[in-house]
Amino acid sequence: LAVYDGQLWRLLSAHIVHLDAGHALLNCTGLALLWALFARSYRLGQWLWALVVIVATIDLGFWFISTGLQWYVGASAVLHGVFACGCIALVRQRDPVGYVAAAIFVAKIVWEQLHGPLPFETEHPVVTVSHAYGAIGGVLFLPGSPGTTARRRVATRRADTADR
Repeated sequence: LAVYDGQLWRLLSAHIVHLDAGHALLNCTGLALLWALFARSYRLGQWLWALVVIVATIDLGFWFISTGLQWYVGASAVLHGVFACGCIALVRQRDPVGYVAAAIFVAKIVWEQLHGPLPFETEHPVVTVSHAYGAIGGVLFLPGSPGTTARRRVATRRADTADR
């Protein structure tokens, strides 16, 4: 419990350090998929602020709730927060993909909290509570409005629908 002994940098570095190259590659792949799905949902500044909120929420969860946690490394909790932010943006835009993604995401988080990691997540140890903290951080980040590109996409869909 080095964090309690003053090694507070571990609260940030834990999200950057990975178990091995395969773990890092898995997280990078997840980031690429989330970026492809949700990047246009918010402006860059909103995404950066979302990351601050997500990381802070995860770290506060570790500090105040998971006080016996001995280790955590990787970006999966942050990725879960990004997924939550993206789902919220798409649902707010009434995008059907957002509803489907949100339902699957909520089911995954609930499964992990009740049963542990998903059956295919056995190669590396998983701190599933971190995924819940990340998701909570993603939900806590509720900007006033989605990014301009997302608004433009919705406006385009409405115009297309009106033309039919």
